[in-house]
Amino acid sequence: MISKPMIDAFNDQINKEMFSSHLYLSMAAYFEGSGLPGAAQWMHVQAGEEHEHAMKLFAHLVDRGGKVTLKAIAAPETGGDLGRHHGVLRGRPSNHRRNDHGKQADQEHRHDHQHDHEQARPHVL
Repeated sequence: MISKPMIDAFNDQINKEMFSSHLYLSMAAYFEGSGLPGAAQWMHVQAGEEHEHAMKLFAHLVDRGGKVTLKAIAAPETGGDLGRHHGVLRGRPSNHRRNDHGKQADQEHRHDHQHDHEQARPHVL
């Protein structure tokens, strides 16, 4: 039998994988609406991969006698300019800043991007 903390970790990760799938689908919708079917197709593929990850974790947990507990999936950000928000199609992220000397604050951007990525897709395993 799998331990309760491990069951909880698996269920959390299943939820994160499903959220990631929904996030990719929201990006696919953005690209479809922007007349970029190739980019939309790529996002559909990525969404499918995230769903597949969730299903593998689901099966692994069931195979080991754990109880799968599906949680609500947060809605991805929609409406507004998804491309601007994610730095897509603009050549630079929306949190682009300049310091007092007119130079890009690259270190600040890298920290913000790393934090955004960790929030969007933390890894348990």
